[in-house]
Amino acid sequence: MANPQIANFDTSKLFLGRNYYDTATYTNSSGSEVTIEAGRLLGRVTSSNLIALQDKDNTDGSQAPLGVSASEYVVANGASATITYAISGIVAAEMLEFASGETLATTINLIGTDGSSPAGVATIPLGTIKDIMQRSGFQIITSTELTAIDNPQ
Repeated sequence: MANPQIANFDTSKLFLGRNYYDTATYTNSSGSEVTIEAGRLLGRVTSSNLIALQDKDNTDGSQAPLGVSASEYVVANGASATITYAISGIVAAEMLEFASGETLATTINLIGTDGSSPAGVATIPLGTIKDIMQRSGFQIITSTELTAIDNPQ
């Protein structure tokens, strides 16, 4: 028997439903003006608790995605801004903005100390960006949605 429940989403929109939001401070110390696009993945710098642009190459905690920027923000060098970002809900995959070269399939690692490794440093895989976002409460919808149990994969 086919699944009688059908959900149609307009994936030209970033936030598709049941989204929850939070705010945090972003401080620009890049040396130039920064534009944070709507849909840009954000991370949190653990030492300062500030929001940063998520990037797998960061080593300050912001390599793991925390949320998705709700709007576009332009932040001058040396300035701080309050950023509103989604912390969970349904988002359109095509509207997400990533660091250069990253995708939902990019693996995120933590670098930490480990007594078992020769140098005392270990790379700890957290999972892909998609895995981390889904564990945080995001449902990521693509333009072709085939999640019904009777749809072929």
